This record gives sequence, structure tokens and C-alpha cells, in this order.
Amino acid sequence: MSLRAELIGTNGALPAFALLLPDGWTSGTGDLGEMHDAVEASLVALPATSRAAVRSSLRILLEDAAERATRAEIIRVFTQSDVSADSYVPMSIVASWLRSPGSRSIQDLGAQLIRTRKAGLLDPDGTILRWTEDGKVPVDDGTVEVHGINYMLAVPGHPAVGLVLRTSILRGADGVAVDDEPMAAMTMLSDSIVSTVRWRRDA
Repeated sequence: MSLRAELIGTNGALPAFALLLPDGWTSGTGDLGEMHDAVEASLVALPATSRAAVRSSLRILLEDAAERATRAEIIRVFTQSDVSADSYVPMSIVASWLRSPGSRSIQDLGAQLIRTRKAGLLDPDGTILRWTEDGKVPVDDGTVEVHGINYMLAVPGHPAVGLVLRTSILRGADGVAVDDEPMAAMTMLSDSIVSTVRWRRDA
């Protein structure tokens, strides 16, 4: 699997960061209308027989992102945009800023997540906190189960701000669940992408 670096600039008040994305992945702003347009553009290359299913799953993941946009400052939404139907995986990653309430630091919030959400460390250096959170997204004819993997990093120089990345993975619908093996593969892919996050150091 080949990778490419994606540099995420910010408004200047907070540092930029970079991460590595697999081929076929792209990023867009937190504007969900823009992301819906990107979804439609990416579907053109897929066979007509696969288009409806992929469109449906991508829209569900974007709806999950939209629901969380009301509670966070979304920076980027990462999705697949140029892959074959056979290579498509039903997952997206949303990056956002999290500001700790009151006078609490992100380290305080992290300690709370360890106690209440059973969060653990993703990387050996202990810079990325990881926890899971499942939920349901309403759709026209029912609900869809979404497996969420959350990651939080402290922002250098900003003790009350964290960078949060949330991966949303379609887990099941109508009583039919995704098998354990593909779920494990998508979880590994998510962990691998997030583990590449690096802060830009200005000279």
C-alpha cells in the first residue's frame, strides 16, 4: 500500500499537522455540502451496479460526521474518493479541535477518558489516546450501526486544546453485521493512519 503525505494547515492560531493517507483517499473541509459533492464526483468511476451501495454508505458516514460537527470544530474529513468497488471500505475519519472546558487541561480530560471510557494509548510514546464508542445513525428506512474509534492528541503549546480524530466504520444494518475479519482490517487501517500524525515544526 503506497502512502502520500497530507499537510493540514490551520487558521494560524493553532499549529498545522500532517498525516499519511493511502492511495485513493482524499480530504475535504468540514463543509458537509462540499463532501457530498466530492462523494458524487468519486462515484463516476465506479460501475453502475456498485454505485448505489457505495453512495449510501458514504452518505451515512457523512451524516455521522455532521451530527458530531455541532459539538466540535471540524478541520478535515477524510474519505476514499478514487478506488474500485472491490477496494472500497466503509469508513471515514474526521479531524477536529477539542477545547477543554473551564480551566481544565487536555491532560485532565485524558485522565477522565481513561477512567470513564477505558481509553488506552495507541503509540509507544504515549502521545495518542484511543477509545471506542459505538452508535446508531438514523436513515430513511431504519438505523445503521456505526463503530467509532476516537483518538486524541495534545496540541503543542496549547494545554487546553486537543486534536481529535474520529473514525466512523459501518458495522451493520437491518440485523446484518460486518464480519470480524474486515472489521479488524478497517480498525488496523484506522490505527495506522492516525499513528502517522506529526506536528509541523516551523524553522
